[in-house]
Amino acid sequence: MKDWLSYVEKWVNTDLWGFVLLDYFYDRRKDAAHPQDDPSHFIRNMVDRVGSQSSDPVRFHRVLLCVCVELLGNDFDEIIDISTEFLRKQKTPLTGHMCELVISEYACYGKADTMREHLQSASLYPTQSLSAGVS
Repeated sequence: MKDWLSYVEKWVNTDLWGFVLLDYFYDRRKDAAHPQDDPSHFIRNMVDRVGSQSSDPVRFHRVLLCVCVELLGNDFDEIIDISTEFLRKQKTPLTGHMCELVISEYACYGKADTMREHLQSASLYPTQSLSAGVS
């Protein structure tokens, strides 16, 4: 395929974009010019290019997590950093419900509490103002 980026962009609002992205990554590995592409760099670059086109950040993130686990294995420090970076760049703030959906994706890896702490420390997890309604 000659224009992988356009092809990935075509699928970005579906759950299939991850398969297309993985196909692109492995196709690049066969190319002599890109045989040692760093998976983390590749993921970050692609998320920067197509992540803002996502209409549903939770859905996009679900696939992003799968792609990260496939390419990065058990490096959850890096995976959580990539996830947080993507979520931080969203145009509208995440709701508490959206954050809980993202966090729940980490439960099967035993990293839900770690992701919750990371979202809270990055000020991405909304909190109710304690002074609301106090004059």
